[in-house]
Amino acid sequence: MNKDKMFSSAMKINKLLNFVIGVNIFLFIGFIAIITWASFMPEQSFSVEKGIGHWSLSFDFSNSASFSALVPFSILQPISETIFSAKTAFLTFYISLGFIYFPLFIYGLLIVQEIVISTIKEESPFNNINAQRIKKIAYLLIGYSLFSDLLINFFMYVFVTNIFLLNISNVSFNGFVIGAVMLLIAHIFRYGSFLQQEHDETI
Repeated sequence: MNKDKMFSSAMKINKLLNFVIGVNIFLFIGFIAIITWASFMPEQSFSVEKGIGHWSLSFDFSNSASFSALVPFSILQPISETIFSAKTAFLTFYISLGFIYFPLFIYGLLIVQEIVISTIKEESPFNNINAQRIKKIAYLLIGYSLFSDLLINFFMYVFVTNIFLLNISNVSFNGFVIGAVMLLIAHIFRYGSFLQQEHDETI
């Protein structure tokens, strides 16, 4: 009965993952369409406003609708808004963010789906292949936490400000810790695989 419940739960999770992956692929396509459209719009359609700790970058695509982004000063330095292009800043930020986030997130979901499918087929998640898959997710989390904002900061330097500033606050230590915990879980899965193999050989 427990195996039937686990199989049913795994099937539900797999369907949910298919839905989430499909939604994210759709959003990514929509994101590319909006960015492509925005790139052909005139400079006057974009505006920038300096806040207390961040910039507000806006793309006004109609009289009553706009698309905005809040960019912290750690990524786009608090310089005078007159010395950089609002359009270039907006496009650089969203293109770099989108092409870092979406592919990694979708790839991570596909790895999770592989783990679920493996559980459905083998009736147990504990095997060395799943341990390696969890390791991949951990490395994705650690890499994203350490380098994503730094990469965006670098692209803003190259295309927007020409002012290089390496800010340690762009590193997400929470994400790094979560990635480290995932590495520990991968080790637990490997050990669980060993115990499962020992049990099967004993039987």
